Amino acid sequence: MSRSLTRSLFCSHSVKGYFPRSAPKYSSFTSSRTSSSSRAIFFVMRMHIIWEETFIKITVNLIDSMKGTLIAYRTTEKNKASQLSRALHGYTDYSNQGAYEYVRRGLLEEIPHVKLMNGVFIVEKETVDTFVALLKKFNAEYHVREVTLTEEDIKELQLD
Repeated sequence: MSRSLTRSLFCSHSVKGYFPRSAPKYSSFTSSRTSSSSRAIFFVMRMHIIWEETFIKITVNLIDSMKGTLIAYRTTEKNKASQLSRALHGYTDYSNQGAYEYVRRGLLEEIPHVKLMNGVFIVEKETVDTFVALLKKFNAEYHVREVTLTEEDIKELQLD
């Protein structure tokens, strides 16, 4: 790349405000014609690439954290419906005519979720497989969709 092309490239970026205020200005690096000047230009170009890669990674992470998975299910058999409800929400088990009490934890006590209505939940992407495996075990009819989360959903799922 010729020096005049490099100089015009960097000057146009710095004038347009392409980089944030914390990024170095390029006019001071391109004014002299020494070999240290060309090394400085290479350093600035490398910094520009690193800054863009970091910005893209941050943007992708923000977009991914705003996605959740909506799961809607229903069962037709009453017996399977009550068993699935117990497996999801948990229950208290009593033995010896109430002398002993055992709290059985359900899947929803272990994973963060948002309950929208009966049979409709929003969960994180990472926990969808365990939720779907439980629904398959009880022969439930289910539908899975990816959704964009609201601020309330993000707080309830503790993603912030």
